[in-house]
Amino acid sequence: RAATMDVAREGVSDTFPASAAVVAERETFFDRGMTNDSWRHNDFTSEMQGSAEFWQKPEFIEDFAQNGRKGKKWTASTAAAGSIGKGDAAGLSETELAAREKYFEENFWKSRQYQADFEKNGANGTFWTNSAPAAKGEKISEAEMRARAQHFKTPMQKEHDDYVKKNWWKAPEVRQDFERHGSNSKMLKAVTPAAAVSGLGGEAEYQASPAEIEARIAYFKSGAVDNT
Repeated sequence: RAATMDVAREGVSDTFPASAAVVAERETFFDRGMTNDSWRHNDFTSEMQGSAEFWQKPEFIEDFAQNGRKGKKWTASTAAAGSIGKGDAAGLSETELAAREKYFEENFWKSRQYQADFEKNGANGTFWTNSAPAAKGEKISEAEMRARAQHFKTPMQKEHDDYVKKNWWKAPEVRQDFERHGSNSKMLKAVTPAAAVSGLGGEAEYQASPAEIEARIAYFKSGAVDNT
């Protein structure tokens, strides 16, 4: 009866309930034995579906900072290609490259090294509190510091996110694909969630290692379920 997944997780469904119509719809799905509706998905599913603006993620910001237009992640035209470093600036229009570069210049502080500075030093951090990369600018205002601090995750949140990124393949969609196709499941074999969503798990360059694939198969066959 929770309005959202987070409400359900926090156990405050009575305070933030879903509407009567939504509850009725869910009950109908249960009665029909259907389990593949979006409100049933967990954080693993969210990780798989979060590739719309893939190049805005921290690792892509870092790729730009370290490699410029020679970067192989942020220059990718698709999330799948970017996830395995198959990008190429020549494959994007100058307009798209410029738009991404502008985003990186304004959001450099969202990369992981600035998160680390925030975690270690708090308000005394040198890098995340600066207006330019590598602390080459001026210290930002307190208002901007508060805004950035709200973006950064707590150590517990970061640990959770890292776990989800590593174990995205435990998503219900992957399990269902494995149940339908067994060891031939493309989603099961995909090395990254972007590759899985793009249906590229059947191609060698987009596949996880044989050992990783076998470990996933063993997990699903064991009947284990992780509802993270």
